[in-house]
Amino acid sequence: MEMLYEKHAPLDLELVKVLIGATPESWNQIEMHAVRVEEGEYQGLTVRISSPEGRQDLLEPADEVIDLLYQHLDVFREHGTLWRELFCSVFLKEDGNWGFKLKFEY
Repeated sequence: MEMLYEKHAPLDLELVKVLIGATPESWNQIEMHAVRVEEGEYQGLTVRISSPEGRQDLLEPADEVIDLLYQHLDVFREHGTLWRELFCSVFLKEDGNWGFKLKFEY
């Protein structure tokens, strides 16, 4: 059986690519905060995408972002755990490549 990390790492990379593609080219930093919401039988996600650079562009999360987050949750569910919140920070590095950090809260 694959380890949890081995299963969600490709989804992490795809999520980063989609976030970069969904934001204006002028953004050098992207922050996404996803919260899993459960109220009775309702299960959903709230997702906020912003720029820590203070940019004021309003962004709605693309359907592909939401789809990837649900796939991410499915992988975690298969391994017996679910995150409650996911923080994703994407940043343009000095060498011109993109980097990212993820933080999960359970």
